[in-house]
Amino acid sequence: MSNRKKFRFKSAEENSELTPSRDIPTDIDRSNEHLDDVEDQGKVPECDSTQSLSFAQRFRIVLPQELRDMVYDFLSHPLEDIVVRRSEVNHSPVHKRTVPRKRKFDIHFDPSVVGHDIAMEVVDHYYRRTLFVVQDVDDLINALDLDLFRTGQLPREHINRVRVDIRTHCHEFKASQLKGLETVYQRIGRNLHSLLELKNYQSCKLHLRIRTWGGSPRIHEYYRTIHYLRGIVKMLKNAGIHVFVEHVPIDQSRTSGSGDLTSQFDLPEEDWVKLQKVRLEYARKQINSQSLVPWINVYL
Repeated sequence: MSNRKKFRFKSAEENSELTPSRDIPTDIDRSNEHLDDVEDQGKVPECDSTQSLSFAQRFRIVLPQELRDMVYDFLSHPLEDIVVRRSEVNHSPVHKRTVPRKRKFDIHFDPSVVGHDIAMEVVDHYYRRTLFVVQDVDDLINALDLDLFRTGQLPREHINRVRVDIRTHCHEFKASQLKGLETVYQRIGRNLHSLLELKNYQSCKLHLRIRTWGGSPRIHEYYRTIHYLRGIVKMLKNAGIHVFVEHVPIDQSRTSGSGDLTSQFDLPEEDWVKLQKVRLEYARKQINSQSLVPWINVYL
């Protein structure tokens, strides 16, 4: 037989002998009388913003930058990408019909709660760590000047990582809208060139995604875009920007050839020309027409 005593929970009467009694209200409704009064008056209790500001100011004075950054890391976890919506930056009639949704941010981004200095630190820290996503290259210039957090800080002053999409299947429509003022490719170049105006462009990482959709009828536009991007990618790399180029079909089932294209942009000129000839031959077979003849020499 074991000599161990069996454990049992003590009754409320036994516990009352060992611990002093507390004035705990037994009537739940009575404990919420104050809240009931507030609801009857149609008012919601609010936190004292003065106390929040006082704490935030002391937080900034007492803690060193390294510890404050650790706090900001915790507040922004899990870290989300900043995706710029077309309706926020594109002022064409097509996108004016869509009213941009107002962005919602956590309370530590609000200057009225944490103070202007802390809010600016939080925004700067978030910009430096997150991925800045622009869904169409035509919107890049405007996106870099968009005050997303309404603190007066622009993305171009803080961001280090950028992802930009080039949608080749939209080029035909865009060309009709430009009306000869500039070509689609000139606009792509002008927007990508704006990355050199970033404050930290020499430590910037650019993920360039070439998006295609529609299969063989639009394959020639994809190859023309690749040819034009070679010079721009070289320019950005020479300036110190790390560039990663990727082909990402929107419809994987209808478009082939997805994957990393970065190494192809580093090929010597002779190898690049050979590769373009192979692409043109492939395009001829896919399209099975003579539509490539007028601009075939563009690649050679």
